[in-house]
Amino acid sequence: MPEVEEYAEVIVDLPSGHLDQSLTYRIPPSLKGEVKVGSMVLVPLLNRRSIGYVLEISPSSSVPEVKEIISVLPPNPILRKHQISLCRWMAEYYLSSFSRSLRLALPPGRARKISEMIELTTIDMDSIKADVRLKEKHRQILTHLSQMGRLTRSDLKKCFPDKSTDRYLRRLEELGLIKRTFTVQEPRAELLMEEAVYLQDYRLEDRARLKGSRKQEEILSFLETHGDGIAIRELLALTGSSRSSLKRLVEKGFGHISQVRVRRDIMSLHGVDEEWQGGKVALTIEQARAVEEISASLEKGDGQVFLLKGITGSGKTEVYLRCAQKALDQGRNVLILVPEISLTPQMIKFFSQRLGIELGVFHSQLSPCERYDQWVDILNGKIKIVVGTRSAIFSPLNNLGLIVVDEEHDPSYKESVMPRYHAREAAVRLAKILSATLVLGSATPALESMYKARKGEYRLLSLSTRVPGRKLPQVSLIDLKQEKKERGGSDLLSSALLTEMSDCLGRGEQGILFLNRRGFANFLICSRCGHVPKCRNCDISLTFHKKDRLLVCHHCYWKEGAPDLCPACRNISLILMGGGTQRVEETLRKIFPHHRVIRMDADTTRPKLAHFRLLEEFRQERGAILLGTQMITKGLHFPNVTLVGVVSADTALNLPDFRAAERTFQLLTQVSGRSGRGEKEGKVIVQSYNPTNYAVQLAVAQDYDSFYEEEVGKRDDLGYPPFSQIINLIFLSKDRQVAEEGSTTLKKMLGGSRLAEKGLEILGPAPCPLPRVKNFYRWHIIIKMKGDGQEKNFIREVLSSFYRRKKEELRLVVDVDPVWIM
Repeated sequence: MPEVEEYAEVIVDLPSGHLDQSLTYRIPPSLKGEVKVGSMVLVPLLNRRSIGYVLEISPSSSVPEVKEIISVLPPNPILRKHQISLCRWMAEYYLSSFSRSLRLALPPGRARKISEMIELTTIDMDSIKADVRLKEKHRQILTHLSQMGRLTRSDLKKCFPDKSTDRYLRRLEELGLIKRTFTVQEPRAELLMEEAVYLQDYRLEDRARLKGSRKQEEILSFLETHGDGIAIRELLALTGSSRSSLKRLVEKGFGHISQVRVRRDIMSLHGVDEEWQGGKVALTIEQARAVEEISASLEKGDGQVFLLKGITGSGKTEVYLRCAQKALDQGRNVLILVPEISLTPQMIKFFSQRLGIELGVFHSQLSPCERYDQWVDILNGKIKIVVGTRSAIFSPLNNLGLIVVDEEHDPSYKESVMPRYHAREAAVRLAKILSATLVLGSATPALESMYKARKGEYRLLSLSTRVPGRKLPQVSLIDLKQEKKERGGSDLLSSALLTEMSDCLGRGEQGILFLNRRGFANFLICSRCGHVPKCRNCDISLTFHKKDRLLVCHHCYWKEGAPDLCPACRNISLILMGGGTQRVEETLRKIFPHHRVIRMDADTTRPKLAHFRLLEEFRQERGAILLGTQMITKGLHFPNVTLVGVVSADTALNLPDFRAAERTFQLLTQVSGRSGRGEKEGKVIVQSYNPTNYAVQLAVAQDYDSFYEEEVGKRDDLGYPPFSQIINLIFLSKDRQVAEEGSTTLKKMLGGSRLAEKGLEILGPAPCPLPRVKNFYRWHIIIKMKGDGQEKNFIREVLSSFYRRKKEELRLVVDVDPVWIM
């Protein structure tokens, strides 16, 4: 009976990503059973060998002549089926390449370079010398291999560098005299290994050979009592023995030494070093109802999406915990997404201590080695709960029952490089693929999420009160225009805010100040000619950093020394305009010299796990004032904080972005919620030059529903999301004309008069609000889509054609559902 043929659909991983369709390869008999969906394989493509990933396996092929898979590369399989499905959707939805999306699901630190090893198949050199089929160069290659053993192809070609070497190697392989094996270069992120000792079976009478060797007897007795597989380092420390005694014991046949994996202690890095000390938490009526409904969905496995809208301090995390325990009780796994690294330690602590199990952790401040360790443990099923930032959505967590997206409104869930996916939307898709229950939690849900909840696509659950004994803080709004008239000067902190801070610190309590602008001053300006130093690479003014007297670009990180004289007119009077976190920090230190100020912004959190260290110091009350940018606005729980001050409510309000009001409302509401979370009542002081703006007013009132109605009405009038889908096409080039011409060409390719028929509206082309960044000129086209999704196929076809004809020096960034359009 003839053997049944098998074929694999393989997506080839090319750096360009332009080959974005699967190819069919035959599975050779030697690899049957080894090639699986999700396997990483080596395949021939044109005249080279490439890495690919198996998407499907079938018994037939529609292609008449196909090539064979060369080999399967470890680990096998490297991708789970649901990861492939998620990445396929991501490529389609975000108009990206499939292979580029798949790379997001590959293990951290893994290189994609192929290593080719060549070795002899025989050691009979006499027969090789007598083989008449061989030429002199064949014999030279074989002799070199017999002397050196296995060699990489690149090392062999160093000895035989001429172009004919490949032809000779192919002939030797055809004759069966050499064989080639292929592997992917090991990831830079390797497992941490150390030596361990294991007992060997031995007869009782053999023990007599140890007489007179007291240390060897002690080691053997210890291993028999405590079990083998113990690390040598630990064994020698516990027994007080030497390495030589252990070596002699092994040589006598009582044990053997092997390499074992040492797991890096990720949990202790995040401060999880004690058990849960709290008692049973009583649920409010609304919490209990939310837990009941989510648990029912878990029981059914119906893939329901819940929008959990809970005011700050209402106990959303407790709902997550109860539902996670329910999923674990069912034998299913849990994924928790948080928007910021700063929230990861707190969430890890809550879950590990309450549930009593170890968690997997994924975020960018872990080293590649640490992330690789976590990836291996998750793949092997050793980890049941994963907590992480947006990239954790790609972790190989199997049997997923519950997904939680905490602070689902946060723009940090949007990736800034292609494919520019949004982790919230990816979570919605993943839940659908796996029939997992999804909980989107926020005090200020994204307008798109609330719109879907009100339409019935998501199930809306509400937590309208803080947990018992806690009240929402009292919020006051300060008009900075009026403050400046009365006080004069340009101080960033109003008298009301300073008075409240003084009272707060006097009571031994803590305060938080929020300013979403780092540095000391926004810019320098000459008092005579008005010159403002700008970045040499960007059309942006430089921010003054006082500590090092530097002017810094916060987009490309260009730095230069701050001038003493105006570079344009040599005037000595240079004025510092505006202020950032450094300036506020200096002011606070002068006014409150006996109270420590902890500053948290992109400058102070660069070192590894600095987020955790600074927040832990504040949590332990080793700092009285926490001053920071948006990383301190959400989700953090400090019971001793009774005052929150918003230095400027207007930072994002006047940006040329349709989401500016929404982002302002969310930031103000979220940071206000950090006050009064303990037994003491809290206060909030909001400073603004636009105190009558509806986003500021409704944030002060903490009235989400009114803000939603106001903002969604404006969006409807203008045809912005959630009433359309936006695609921002950004054209980048170091030549301004190339960027402009590229945008104009694509606009023409999209077709002017036919756009309305396709449900499309195009804005632009025009320079981006930030017209030059990192020495690239930036033009963009904004596409609004109001159809049923078919128009995206049309856009993909146009983009594919544009890629083939665009100039090499032009880059195109495709941003579907942009969170900002700057």
